Amino acid sequence: MSDTTASPGFWVVADDPRLNEIVDSVVSGTGTVVRALSALPEPIERDPPVHPDWLLADLGSKGVAADSLERFKTRHPGCQLFLVADHPNAPVPVALARLGVRNWFLRPLDGDALRRVFRAALRSRRAEMERMRRRSSELPSFAHLVGRAPAFREACDLALRAARSPSTVVLIEGETGTGKGVFAKAIHRESPRADGPFVEVNCASLPGQLLESELFGHERGAFTHAQSAKPGLLELADSGTFFLDEVGETAPPVQAKILKFLDSGRYRRLGGIEEREADVRILAATQKDLEAESLAGGFRADLFHRLHVIRIRIPSIRQRPGDARLLLRHYLDIFARRQGRPGLEWSEEALERLETRSWPGNVREIVNLCERLVLMARDERTIGIDDIPDLPSAEPALRARVRESVLRVEIPDGVRFDDLERAILDSALERHGGNVSRAAQSLGMGRGQFRYRMARLGMEDAQPVRRRMRRRKAV
Repeated sequence: MSDTTASPGFWVVADDPRLNEIVDSVVSGTGTVVRALSALPEPIERDPPVHPDWLLADLGSKGVAADSLERFKTRHPGCQLFLVADHPNAPVPVALARLGVRNWFLRPLDGDALRRVFRAALRSRRAEMERMRRRSSELPSFAHLVGRAPAFREACDLALRAARSPSTVVLIEGETGTGKGVFAKAIHRESPRADGPFVEVNCASLPGQLLESELFGHERGAFTHAQSAKPGLLELADSGTFFLDEVGETAPPVQAKILKFLDSGRYRRLGGIEEREADVRILAATQKDLEAESLAGGFRADLFHRLHVIRIRIPSIRQRPGDARLLLRHYLDIFARRQGRPGLEWSEEALERLETRSWPGNVREIVNLCERLVLMARDERTIGIDDIPDLPSAEPALRARVRESVLRVEIPDGVRFDDLERAILDSALERHGGNVSRAAQSLGMGRGQFRYRMARLGMEDAQPVRRRMRRRKAV
């Protein structure tokens, strides 16, 4: 793990003590800690006493071998290597060429040349640390989240405790638009990893192999068009936080690899054989009930239990009485200022009307409405009831009855569960003309989950269904 708040570390691996003296002189006054070794530790240390930001290795020393340097670089991918050789035409070991080493020095080592390269690298490190701090300070904090409803404040308090805990896995659940991504960023900002990177990926936006490549990286030739090796997002998130949004949409093979990483902290790039390590906190978010999905076979039960270390449920707007009014005022003020219309307010009649809505899109829907009305409002000072788009009201009592109702179906003896599931999927496909996305949405699941169930049941692809529907219409 690279601790960006600690003093930088400079390792020297050499038999010649004069190299240690040169490095001591080069780093003097920079706050850099030097660690002198005769050989690289074997096996590679998981938590070395001095983190290696730079490593100077003398290729003429007995304790320096190309394969050990390659293993070291795999364990510490962010470490910059400085290599010392006897003459300019020394053969370059294949392992070192693969590492892309650029900083070569000839014996006797020129201290001034090393100082110039090191100081440039140190300036780059400090600039990157400042960028990380600035990005972290721009992330939302729990103190800035709008809402007073007890259920919402309870979720914020739990998330704050999770942020400050040593746990490396947090599961965030909530309907679409409730602010799962905002919670993830706030957890990162309030955590000891705040100076590290925050990296995120939406699992629903990428198909299986592409998602696997994005997460874990790939080696050259791992698949068509993989012309060069590429680090994965996990590698880029080392020492920070990695946010897996819509984790419920991942395919089973990717779920297995995520589980392996959570258990061991190790992974392999796509097409690679070397095991790599990354020290990251995993925040996983979903709008699905993963526990129910795991019981139904739609999500790996072992992965669900591994993610279920700390579980945070963000309430919907329907479960946050009084917060809709606060959010409407908050975001109206934000967009009004951006558009040069400060002082624009809601009429009380408009607020009362909006409070009766169910807000299926939750906070995101409120944000979008406020932005639209600031742009379209006719009055310069007040947004009235006539400005509000004609959207259906909440009808709270009716919606509550629908949510609490239980679907009762008489099932004759001898009917298998798979047959029922196949009939439900096929019915949904027929209702929506073979459109998988719409059929999945009608059943409250994602497209990837719907296709997974189709594949598990051996059902035909949606395209033949669409052709069959067109033939029926033609008849």
